[in-house]
Amino acid sequence: MMFKGTVILKLADEGSKSEGLRAFLEAEDGTVYQLYRPQVYPIGDDFFTPFGQKRVEVTGEVENGSFLAVETMQEVISEDSVNEI
Repeated sequence: MMFKGTVILKLADEGSKSEGLRAFLEAEDGTVYQLYRPQVYPIGDDFFTPFGQKRVEVTGEVENGSFLAVETMQEVISEDSVNEI
């Protein structure tokens, strides 16, 4: 499936050994998904850092209602153009 929205980076588990940034997608319809890449620990995954606060287009599968397993992610520069990072 394809989703458009804004990537939000939030500090998770503050003060614990697993403290780090966690990535979320606020989709255009207002739904918020927690982003992760299969086989990669989701907290502190540097893949998402360059996309923070940017509009993106994501392909992936929704799991358990609120988790989005990311296959590809591209920054949306305008409605007519997309840049892949």
